[in-house]
Amino acid sequence: MFSRREKDVLAILAESRRKGRDPRTALAAAFPNPAYRRKLLWGIRQKASGAAKDLELYLEAARQDRRVVAPARGGGPYPVAADPLVSLLRAVQGFVGASPTKGAPKGRTPPGKGGRP
Repeated sequence: MFSRREKDVLAILAESRRKGRDPRTALAAAFPNPAYRRKLLWGIRQKASGAAKDLELYLEAARQDRRVVAPARGGGPYPVAADPLVSLLRAVQGFVGASPTKGAPKGRTPPGKGGRP
């Protein structure tokens, strides 16, 4: 789903905390061009957003028919609730639900909220 460079960004962000480093500093050291960093992060957000719809569809299909659930390494099918994808979705949902919400992006005024007439 992600390009090689996007995977590099995600790996740096994931590993920096474990190594006791600031994620932003580690990312800036690996990708010194701030415009390129923003482009990579934007691409990651776009792909993750698009994939979420597909994963929700998969989850609903798995609830209806367990034949779409990936088989366990031992050969037997996972119960839907133990499917690694379901566990991942729950973890992401918990993280996103706990994140503070952001307002409108800087530089943009929502329609009907001021700006030029």
